[in-house]
Amino acid sequence: MHPTLKSFLPHIIAVACFFAAALAFNYPVLSGKALKQSDMVQTQGMAKKLQDFEKETGTYSLWTNSLFGGMPAYQIYAPKPNMLVKYVHVALRSALPEAASEPFLLMICFYFLFVAIGVSPLLGALGAFATAFSSYNFIILEVGHITKLYAIAYMAPVLAGFILLYRGSFLKGFAALALGMALELYANHIQITYYLGLLLIIFGIFKGIEAIKQHETTTFFRATALALLAIALGVGANFTNLAITYEYGQETMRGKSELKQAKGEKSDGLDMSYATNWSYGIAETATLLIPNFRGGASTTKLTEKSAAYQAMVNNGVDSYQAADFIKNVPTYFGEQPGTAGPTYFGAGIVFLFVLGLFLVPKKEKWWLLAATVLSIMLMWGKNLQWFTDLFFNYMPMYNKFRAVSMAQVIASVCVPIMAVLCIKSIVDAQNTTAKVLKSLKISVGIVGGFAAIFIVMPTLFTDFSAKSDLMFIKNFPPMIEALAKDRETMLRSDAFLALVWVVLVAGVIWFFVKKKLTEQWLYLSLIAITLIDLWSVNKRYLSADDFVQKTALTQSFEPTTADLQILQDKDPSYRVMNFAVNTFDDNSTSYFHKSLGGYNPAKLGRYEDIKQYYFIDDSGRLTLDNINVLSMFNTRYFIFPQQGGALGVQRNAQAMGNAWFVPKYTLMPNAKAEIEGLKGLNVAQTALISKEFEPELSTKTFLTDSTNSIKLTQDAPNKLVYKTIAKTPQLTVFSEMYYKNGWNAYIDGKLTPHFRANYTLRAMVVPAGTHELVFSFEPATYAAAERISLISSILLFVALLGTLFVILKR
Repeated sequence: MHPTLKSFLPHIIAVACFFAAALAFNYPVLSGKALKQSDMVQTQGMAKKLQDFEKETGTYSLWTNSLFGGMPAYQIYAPKPNMLVKYVHVALRSALPEAASEPFLLMICFYFLFVAIGVSPLLGALGAFATAFSSYNFIILEVGHITKLYAIAYMAPVLAGFILLYRGSFLKGFAALALGMALELYANHIQITYYLGLLLIIFGIFKGIEAIKQHETTTFFRATALALLAIALGVGANFTNLAITYEYGQETMRGKSELKQAKGEKSDGLDMSYATNWSYGIAETATLLIPNFRGGASTTKLTEKSAAYQAMVNNGVDSYQAADFIKNVPTYFGEQPGTAGPTYFGAGIVFLFVLGLFLVPKKEKWWLLAATVLSIMLMWGKNLQWFTDLFFNYMPMYNKFRAVSMAQVIASVCVPIMAVLCIKSIVDAQNTTAKVLKSLKISVGIVGGFAAIFIVMPTLFTDFSAKSDLMFIKNFPPMIEALAKDRETMLRSDAFLALVWVVLVAGVIWFFVKKKLTEQWLYLSLIAITLIDLWSVNKRYLSADDFVQKTALTQSFEPTTADLQILQDKDPSYRVMNFAVNTFDDNSTSYFHKSLGGYNPAKLGRYEDIKQYYFIDDSGRLTLDNINVLSMFNTRYFIFPQQGGALGVQRNAQAMGNAWFVPKYTLMPNAKAEIEGLKGLNVAQTALISKEFEPELSTKTFLTDSTNSIKLTQDAPNKLVYKTIAKTPQLTVFSEMYYKNGWNAYIDGKLTPHFRANYTLRAMVVPAGTHELVFSFEPATYAAAERISLISSILLFVALLGTLFVILKR
């Protein structure tokens, strides 16, 4: 065998194993099935009209009217052709069908990281399996958080590049970091990238301290300079995404709010309560070792042996009804509002992390420990409020992110790295045999002892009650005690399994240290234990039952009788509000209509203000009390649920149409006055205009005439054409969202100023006479950023090819 091929053979075998593992776990993809991912279904709903527009016209729109009355389509369906790194991403994710490709990508990326660290292929495979099969990755795969998965995968080459650079391997480190950062940013999940940044900062601080102590600052600063250059290339190659996301972010609910400012509140970023709603409980952190420590997912499928089933049958409930109930039992009793499943790293991996604290060299373990501790403290969110306050109020951008429990991604990378380095230290004999055996006993006592406590005394720290139990107090009180028993059984069972995995891992290491097991069999044994452990837990949350035929995915968007009735209206543009679904958590309406509701975490901030003020009452329910506000968005139809599951359609006779002339306006001093002024406002007669737009208005009143008219003649997501006829200049309000960063108004081809009215709509003064008025979405930032992305992408690939050439030449 050729020496080069022989050297690559272990890596080829490892990749083949990853390929097989990804397919084996999600084997239904082999028969053409696909995951029915809730978030991907949501994306299909809001992207449908944009995709239809592209098919019909051959061009794409950067604006959508499918939800929230209109918003930029940047985070929905917006091609960025000059971000050339997409071709690398597509190649990496296309090796397998969807659902299998994501785990495969995770394994490939983290294998690269571990090999870069300097471990053997088999040990690298252990690290790759441990990191990729962490339960969080499969939970978010099941619900469809695909961009998050990609961002987690690409954390690996970025970190690998950093480690190589600061070890003095400048060319390889530069190449890995530049490409890794380009891919990381292409994944377009800024929150994950932010956590990666925190990890790199911690790594850099420890390396800086080490360089100072060892008088190697020259190497440190050289590595830092190359790291900054590599990051700059990655940023430049994704400048389109970053620029438009930043610009749009200023106008979303994450940006600065004029309304909050007018109220004297903190005006920048998300509300603390919203951002920390999903905070991991402090005790809940034990799920890293014992997955069912807090009852697993929000609902769990139990068996007929469960206490819940027996309680129902013993109290006269029909067995069929009882069997149906135990398919989705509310077992979760943690502190989050709900969860698709717990974060579980694997009992054996957690044990190796603890053992690594005794055996891994100081210069490698302390940054990993510091990053892990930071990760866990950030996960706790509101349960460690003083610490969260520090980050929320003083760390740049941190207040833009929600679901702080996501910070666990830092630990999910660091814990397996420590575990792998622990095994490496044992194999390389970096410690005496006596120290290894002593550390082994202590670690078994710590980790195994913790698990054993909950086998023997599961009720030590909890009574297994949950807020969800309140629903049974009136309807079925016996269920409360039954659920507590089932939760206790789940905890005890997983605690026992955790102890088993810890003992097995410790035993394998003991046999190796005693020279009763070879290095190869040590690795293979640890891989087997880790895979069996994580595989079995992940199957609780992603199984063959979650796959459906691809044709079934479209059934989520079969039109209802209400949809079909509304679609008989052939007017070019009107809006629909659907009360038969969770209006602001569902995009099925957007698939067929221009919806006033919808789901997207990046909605415009002013729309969110309107929603909270006028579409939701004090009890948190949807309301029609402010019909004038609904009407100014041209909300022509409402869909309501009726008895027997039928849907009813109600036409709103007060809907204002696409545009209208108003004779009067009132200048408003600030955002608070403007939004509160909408209550009871006759929007047909008066417009509320912010004082900042006063220069755009030439007179206080506008003359009305029955012959005046404005009509929408062409309707496209990114272009609206109106015909106006007026004897005198007219103040015109449009039932379209105002967004200053891209919408331009043209009257007879001449750029004409427009401004904001009624807190969130567009308005302008239309001159007398007959005119063609065109609104066109032409975001200048997008066009400029695309040019920068193209130039930077070319520079990135030239730098990568040049680096590769030098490496091969050497």
